[in-house]
Amino acid sequence: MKLTDQEEQLLRMRATAERVSVQRLLLACTLDPEWRADDEESVAPRTSRRDEAIAALAAAGELRNLLAAIGNNINQIAAHVNATDDLAEDVVPALDAARRACDAVTTRMRAVAVPRGAAAR
Repeated sequence: MKLTDQEEQLLRMRATAERVSVQRLLLACTLDPEWRADDEESVAPRTSRRDEAIAALAAAGELRNLLAAIGNNINQIAAHVNATDDLAEDVVPALDAARRACDAVTTRMRAVAVPRGAAAR
């Protein structure tokens, strides 16, 4: 198959972005409609499931750190209340909001978690 220099360069760039050989890319684009590009914007590399999982773990780590910071703040509030018997009126709604946020995070994490040994969807 003859290609212009620009076509060959685009093909190599797409293959590199997809982490496959040019031959594998051509075969996949021919046989698998999911690989076909309908427009130039779709030539951008697709995110692999592994990359998505890595990004999700990074986000979960950041979220865990944020929740830990919230937990530290709650402990400081509890220490203040225990020492002074002074409970600000906005503490209870703030604690309820923190609990709801934790529950939402737990629910979402369980929705995407794949147990060890289970097949990924």
